[in-house]
Amino acid sequence: LNIKEQHHQVIIMERRNCIIGTLFLSAFPLYGIGCNLLVESSSSSSNYVSFTGLVLVMANSLVVLTIGRMLKVIAIRHNEVAANIYYIARFLEALLLAINAFLIYEQCNGKYTNSGKENYVCIDAVRSNHYLYNY
Repeated sequence: LNIKEQHHQVIIMERRNCIIGTLFLSAFPLYGIGCNLLVESSSSSSNYVSFTGLVLVMANSLVVLTIGRMLKVIAIRHNEVAANIYYIARFLEALLLAINAFLIYEQCNGKYTNSGKENYVCIDAVRSNHYLYNY
């Protein structure tokens, strides 16, 4: 490769690294804010707040999956087995986070809510989710 092509490859790698870093940093507020909105919705019964929380946590799942895919492309050059295991782990993490958020959303706002009564199952699910990731 000549100097110009090498410089172009370095620029592409720097951009990819910036994107990966931004994705890593965006995953925390997406999940944190999304879960807090789901918690708030369990006590305020606001469908808009709850749906916004669900969307943010689903966006976090997409970010987690994207991170796994982008890092797999980098890692596969060094060790294919490790790269595939990492990608599968990130895929499972994204899937479980999405399922968890969807189940909390359904439990708090869907067909399982008690009419006019506090939904203790919803509150327990939200609290256990909160304690699992914050302590």
